[in-house]
Amino acid sequence: ACLKPLGGAGRRGGRCTQMSAWAKVEPVVVLVGLVIIFGCHSLMHTSIANRYARAPPRPKGGAGVDTYGKMRFATIMSEPRKYYCPFLASAVMNDIDMEVFGWNYDGISGVRGWWRKILFFDAIYRKYDPDDIVMFVDSNDVIFNAKPDAIRAAFLQQVAAQGLKRDDAWLWSGEKNCGMKTLTRAQCEALHRTVGPSENKYMNTGAFIGRAQAGVDIMRKVNEDRKGATKDADQAYIAYSQATRGWRDVYGLDYNQSIFMSVYLAQDDICGGPPDFQSPLGNCRTGTTPAVYHFNAGAKDQFLEPVMKQTWWWGTFNTPEGRAKVDNAVIIVNSQPVKLKELCPTGYGKVRDHHEKEHRKLIDLGAAEKFDLVFTE
Repeated sequence: ACLKPLGGAGRRGGRCTQMSAWAKVEPVVVLVGLVIIFGCHSLMHTSIANRYARAPPRPKGGAGVDTYGKMRFATIMSEPRKYYCPFLASAVMNDIDMEVFGWNYDGISGVRGWWRKILFFDAIYRKYDPDDIVMFVDSNDVIFNAKPDAIRAAFLQQVAAQGLKRDDAWLWSGEKNCGMKTLTRAQCEALHRTVGPSENKYMNTGAFIGRAQAGVDIMRKVNEDRKGATKDADQAYIAYSQATRGWRDVYGLDYNQSIFMSVYLAQDDICGGPPDFQSPLGNCRTGTTPAVYHFNAGAKDQFLEPVMKQTWWWGTFNTPEGRAKVDNAVIIVNSQPVKLKELCPTGYGKVRDHHEKEHRKLIDLGAAEKFDLVFTE
């Protein structure tokens, strides 16, 4: 038989080109070889694929990598005031397990004034596992608008973006005003990190998040520096210590409002949340969607309720299912479980002034929590 090349007769110069013995078996050998090669490659590829299909081991260490413990949320209600019920309702609607400390405490071991808030900070952060992520927020002027997983992810992202050390992972909320006028201008400038054109470059101590042990370390240093503060205010104590110790190179600041938005002087930056509740409430200046709105200073009476009505959860909250969820929610208050409707018997709007003292007396939990306060003199 003649080989018939493509496109022409199988003859060359009138003679037939005969196939040799090797030519007859060569295609079979090549075919077998290809099968062996591709088979081995396939097995190797499958082995590699199977290896990487398993969950990779959890990295150990490294800023921004999630090697932390549980997510915790804490607040102080030594003086429950008119916006604590909207605050707690917003926590429940966002599936946040809020723990309330110091319900209706008038004083701590004879310590009065704002220093008692520092004592609470220390007691709270020492209560949890050192690696837990703990968010503290004020209770009378705050609204939540995100769930724990989103808050945790935003925190880890900021830890990585700001180059914070794993054990010092900590973010103060940022605001436009310096230390609520408790510091000198030089101290104000010593506070903030280099954050470019951001207007939210000053720390606020009404909302912060970080590793529990970092919180313990911070409050101990604040205690050592407390006599240098020129005003009795938690912001003054912490800001003075941060300014004199150069903490801006150690701890972070949420200057881009990724987690916290301090509304005072920034109310015009709020946007989003149309009546259909489909678009997220956010900060249109920074382009972020904060998880926590802190109506600090004079912002609460004018802006808290209007902003709350723009949150993603407001529509659901006003359904029978939403109200039942809030009514039946159990809040840990002074280490005791209490139904939220017992803490807020008149509803979840603003508590009128003449009801404040009545609300405080509804649940006598003052003796239930025994704090180990290490800073008392």
